[in-house]
Amino acid sequence: MNTEIPKDRIRWIGVRGLDPVGRVFEYEGRYFRAIRPERADFVRGLFSKGIPQRLAERGLLIGAEEAPVSVEGFAFVLAHPTVPFETRAHEWPRTLLRDAARVWLELNLALLPEGLGLIDAHGANFGQIGACRPVWLDFGSIAPLEKSNTGFAEFRAHFLHPLRLLYAKSATGSLVRAALRHGGITDDAAAQLIPRTFRPAAAFAGWRAARSPDRNVRREHSLRDWLGMLSDDLPPPRTFWQSYQSGASLPPDYASLPARKATFQRLLRELKPRSVIDLAANEGYFSFMAARETGADTLAVDFDEGAADSLYRQARASNIAMSVTCACADVFEPRRERTAPDLALAPALTHHLTLTQRFPWSAVAAAFARNTTSALITEFMPHGLGVKKQGQIPEWYRLENFRDALSVHFDSVEIVDYPADPAASPRTIILARGRRSN
Repeated sequence: MNTEIPKDRIRWIGVRGLDPVGRVFEYEGRYFRAIRPERADFVRGLFSKGIPQRLAERGLLIGAEEAPVSVEGFAFVLAHPTVPFETRAHEWPRTLLRDAARVWLELNLALLPEGLGLIDAHGANFGQIGACRPVWLDFGSIAPLEKSNTGFAEFRAHFLHPLRLLYAKSATGSLVRAALRHGGITDDAAAQLIPRTFRPAAAFAGWRAARSPDRNVRREHSLRDWLGMLSDDLPPPRTFWQSYQSGASLPPDYASLPARKATFQRLLRELKPRSVIDLAANEGYFSFMAARETGADTLAVDFDEGAADSLYRQARASNIAMSVTCACADVFEPRRERTAPDLALAPALTHHLTLTQRFPWSAVAAAFARNTTSALITEFMPHGLGVKKQGQIPEWYRLENFRDALSVHFDSVEIVDYPADPAASPRTIILARGRRSN
């Protein structure tokens, strides 16, 4: 006997009516999909053939299994693994965008022998699990194929054309992310932006397909040709911060840590957060540390695409079991999560926000506090942007001013004592706890 979930305790997700299979909802921190009665036989048929199970094992589709719960008006309910953090395609570094495109193509190729395909290709239907691994979330978009080009227009707009532009002109990362935020790059826009001689999507993926009268053969040729276009030679962003941590071992080697990093390690172990956000994470040194030391779901955020792309590639190559999600986003941009992480990390960041970007301490403290429900570990750089510029430090750039700003949002703000290296630029580690609800 299944336990019926009261509808007033359900948080429905997404736009009602768009999912032909059912409705996704959150209940007690878990994600479910309630299956419509008219689609029950189709969904059960997929499971009887082992299709969702095989796709999940290959890492292409989010896992799903029938849950021992029911919802009034629906045939049955599927339970899905929880994706720790929500990200959108405009927040992904380019290598993640390419790998997500590959997942979509591989998933459609795997569905094709069954006469099935994905009816859309929107980036919002992807999530990251494990070490930044992209996976398709929208179980409900699996449907019988009616046309050979089902989902292709969206795939070109949200994945193929943006990636073609990045392959052709590597410095267009910010342009591509802006386009993805507002609907992608249409065929007409691509024709004007991308050189005609550079991997022409329509011709390259269409000349063989047009020769076959079989719908599935035409679709397979297009999918495979596009998969061949998304090669490993995607040029890197070459941004200012992408090599900042190039001398560090990533993920970190914890056998011998300098005092500052060992102090972060100790604090992480003491706080035992379940979830962490690493603000201005760069290539992810402290993100990986947080995920490995505490087992916490960790969101690594950096506005610099090169740094975020390096972090993503490091995570995917690590072969280490950890929960890390990456996003190319600004510290001051509010996140979409309903609940902020337990802990926010913001090492070596405040001097850039205040002295370079000219944000007041009040704005910096508010941004940090917005990203945590409990605690914050951050730093103050007494020499500001460096010893050579020490004479340029304004009067307001004082540790006590930063502490006062943090005290508005936290019950306690303490300086963490540690044996600092006298040869290194001084850094004051600050631990703020007891996030207030203001």
